[in-house]
Amino acid sequence: MVYSVKGFHTCRADGTKEELQERVPFLSEYDDQWLGQGYYFWTDTDYWARKWLKGEKVISRFNIKMKRDIVLNLVDSVEDQITFNKILKCFSSGTLGAAYKNKFNSEICVSQVLTWLREECKAVAVDIFPYGAVKAKDYRREHSVPFLADPRSREELPLVERHQICVYDEYKEGSVVFEGFVHPPNFMDVTGGAMV
Repeated sequence: MVYSVKGFHTCRADGTKEELQERVPFLSEYDDQWLGQGYYFWTDTDYWARKWLKGEKVISRFNIKMKRDIVLNLVDSVEDQITFNKILKCFSSGTLGAAYKNKFNSEICVSQVLTWLREECKAVAVDIFPYGAVKAKDYRREHSVPFLADPRSREELPLVERHQICVYDEYKEGSVVFEGFVHPPNFMDVTGGAMV
């Protein structure tokens, strides 16, 4: 089975259209990224890509296709959420928990667990973390609407959530295909009414 999603990558407007087309997407620069170091994309729509970064920016659209079993989908798959929860529990106690606290001197956080798992895979050449991409979300949303009119009910439908996918460097080739720019207008090509 194949996992497919549209990805929108935001970067600073540092370069011409031709220069940026050759360079996007950019590998994240910092260790403290949500999902570790990789190529980050807002998914499905450019809505959050347009809100990201202040000042002049460029947003490019990509088609991301990967084998489903190498995408840890923490947004759309409860099964993947259960799998990741088991992984997190391994880091919260016992020998692995002590090693984690010794290495990071902090409570468990997603970015550090993912970074460590990926480093271990590379160091020992064992497939302990077989994922080439992780899709996640946070609690940020535009708003939420109660499911029921009953004021005692606390359940709400969150609307316009922030979803991101991070594709790791060694999986980018062949999985992430540039489709075109969606912002700024002077970077967009229109052919027969469709953006390319």
